[in-house]
Amino acid sequence: MYIYKSCWFNIIVLILDIVLYSEVNATDHINKSSGYRFRNTNINTLLFSTGYTSNSSLLGLLPENISQPYYSGIFSFFSKYKFDVSLMPVAAINSDTSLSATAYELDFVAGYMYTPSKKWSFYPSYTHIGYSNNMHELRSVFSDIAQLDIYYTKSLYAGSLSTGYLFGSGGMLFISFQNALVLDKKNFLFRRSLLSVSIEFDINVSDNNFYNEYAYEKMDEEGFISWVWDNYPLSGLNPVIRIERVGLEEAKLQIANILEDSGENLFGSSYKITSIGFMLPLYYSLRQFMINFTAYFIVPTSESIFYDQSSQIYFNTGLTYSFGL
Repeated sequence: MYIYKSCWFNIIVLILDIVLYSEVNATDHINKSSGYRFRNTNINTLLFSTGYTSNSSLLGLLPENISQPYYSGIFSFFSKYKFDVSLMPVAAINSDTSLSATAYELDFVAGYMYTPSKKWSFYPSYTHIGYSNNMHELRSVFSDIAQLDIYYTKSLYAGSLSTGYLFGSGGMLFISFQNALVLDKKNFLFRRSLLSVSIEFDINVSDNNFYNEYAYEKMDEEGFISWVWDNYPLSGLNPVIRIERVGLEEAKLQIANILEDSGENLFGSSYKITSIGFMLPLYYSLRQFMINFTAYFIVPTSESIFYDQSSQIYFNTGLTYSFGL
């Protein structure tokens, strides 16, 4: 049986931090550093960005030895009326049905930034995700995301609350709390430049059982027998005898029903803190250009009896160009 690592939180981390950081923060940083041309916020802005992420694991579970780096682009329009639309094409390595070739997705994002004060901002957004026909089934579980981000800034502190619903062939609520210490240095090396370094700590809440049914269905005979003996050694379920009598699939169904009837919550929703994250984003903008590098460290905080979870370290880097209309 595969040893799986749970990566649902990467969806949130990557969509929020690559799309929203690369878009919203990019325009903000460029506006701060580019001088008079962008000081007037009542202008339309176009943004173009390209990036690379060392291991995405965007939408699901993976065999432990599979890595999925990906390349992305962002094409965004920010209106002077505070709404924005973006297209984000993605080429994901090792993401096809065989987990050995490149598959593609195209994300469409629409949002509106409401800023009632200097400290508070509200950003409702909607994301639709399209996939190439060869995309692996686990990466295409979710096709749409309805989301609300609330931002609060004061002095060096920046905090946010993200909540939303991911839906498609399955559905899941999520909540993410982000806390960051932000250090800015204007005119670093050059005039009209800005260096920004952040230290961020995130807490993520979601359905810890979301992928359990998939992992259970994919167990082969050896993996299923080991799973029963490892987790229920004194239950008297005896998977070997059941498989001999009724076959693997019926034995799996019988044992799942017995466990559910005894009070085990194998496949129902179980919302809890599923991971914490640490990020170190670095941005450097000069006039209309910005480069960024972000290191991520994700630590799972909940356990699953169906798959092993391990901490992950990965990074994102990119180049952004923005100009006013």
